[in-house]
Amino acid sequence: MDIYLFKNRKVESFYPLHFFKNLSDIRIGILTNSKRYGILYNSEPAYLIKLDDILGKGIYIDETFISYTKLSFKQNTILLKDGEIVGYYILNKTAYNKINIKSEIEGIKLEYAYSIIKHNLETIKKDYILLNREYTHSTTDNLILYGEKRNLFICKTVKINGKIIFNTENGPIYIDDNVIFNGFNHIEGPCYIGKDTIVDSVKIRPGCTFGKVNRISGEIEESIFMDYVNKHHIGFIGHSIIGNWVNLGALTTNSDLKNNYHNVRLTIKEKTIDTGMLKMGCIIGDFSKTGIGTLINTGTIAGVSCNIFGSGLTEKFYPSFSWKNSTIMYDTKKAIDTIGITMKRRDVTLDKDTENTLREIIKKERNSNGY
Repeated sequence: MDIYLFKNRKVESFYPLHFFKNLSDIRIGILTNSKRYGILYNSEPAYLIKLDDILGKGIYIDETFISYTKLSFKQNTILLKDGEIVGYYILNKTAYNKINIKSEIEGIKLEYAYSIIKHNLETIKKDYILLNREYTHSTTDNLILYGEKRNLFICKTVKINGKIIFNTENGPIYIDDNVIFNGFNHIEGPCYIGKDTIVDSVKIRPGCTFGKVNRISGEIEESIFMDYVNKHHIGFIGHSIIGNWVNLGALTTNSDLKNNYHNVRLTIKEKTIDTGMLKMGCIIGDFSKTGIGTLINTGTIAGVSCNIFGSGLTEKFYPSFSWKNSTIMYDTKKAIDTIGITMKRRDVTLDKDTENTLREIIKKERNSNGY
């Protein structure tokens, strides 16, 4: 059967991660949801901006729903998670509002961006089982393993220049192609490190995911770094999401726990949300940067292309294209020029579609004409 992932109706709940990618193409665990369902069903999913009133034969799944259960029903069925519709199983062409059969299915429904942090650790474990990799390395003088060998997978193109401790006692570790380790590194699973990433004297605690072409150092815990993130200096990042092309200045550190041990609250565009999480750090949008020694407050949200710097703790919310603080707007031309230079340093060109999206964000969030 064909697999379809359809656009979630509340994509803005995932601010600021939803601007440049479909939510199904955002990595959680080791895989994106698009890749995950492709492996599960051995068929690449198609993406639907909107469901048609009449659905043909196929499995239709909300892009924010993660499941490892291969579905099979004998009749057209509405798929539910805790009473909420997350998809449709269609054997015979029909209008989806005419289906009477409903079935609860196993899985995780992501509701907000911070949900990715909440579920990342367990998702790494489940993705590792789905991928079914086998241990390929032996312990040597520069590679020490604590835990089971079957929970460590290292691609053959990985280079270890120095010493490294892998600890798989609490979960698996997956090291992808062309990763380079320099100096002394200590990595605890569950953890995924993406292709072409440089790891330089880092302490990685459980529950971390790193996309491709990252530069990472310092201490990191239960966080998700997207692609092309630069954190090549000492500093702590915990229970956070760091967007694509973000640069964290030396000694940038975030708080992920309130002194009163209450749940962390987020502020997004004047709306306050109780995350229900004791630990929650920050969510930083694509192309944003922090200055040297930046101290990020608990539950901070920064939009796209923010340049955050200055003494003291950060504010709790920065709209896109913030300069220093939330009220000053980053000069549009300078911001886009800097993004182009940043990408060129990694041999990537700023394309017109991305530039147009950036200008649309400026118009929407800053009431500017985008130029």
